[in-house]
Amino acid sequence: MIMGLKQHPVADKGPIPTTPDWGSSADYSTRPVALRFEVPDRTVSYPYAALMRWEWKFSNPELLIITAVRSLITIRGHGLDVLREALDAGRLQHVREQGMKPVLGRTHVHSITIEAR
Repeated sequence: MIMGLKQHPVADKGPIPTTPDWGSSADYSTRPVALRFEVPDRTVSYPYAALMRWEWKFSNPELLIITAVRSLITIRGHGLDVLREALDAGRLQHVREQGMKPVLGRTHVHSITIEAR
């Protein structure tokens, strides 16, 4: 006698969490050791210990200016207070340049400029 397999219902765990288009921050249980910036032609990472200060300027577009050892990183976009808060908490993991098509009411990174000093 051949018996068929019974399938048991599987609980729906909801949608798979997605990473925001602008980048990501770590949850409160982990601390990143580096901050990565993704621009179209390269990826640049800095250890958190190399970050010296950051300044958020509420303008149009907003600016988040990060001073690192021998570098100045300028992020332009909208809703950048989310990135600043993650930096303040030491949780910002990576930031991705998205270009010039923002979605209103959402964090959007227009451009990232990395200058050697």
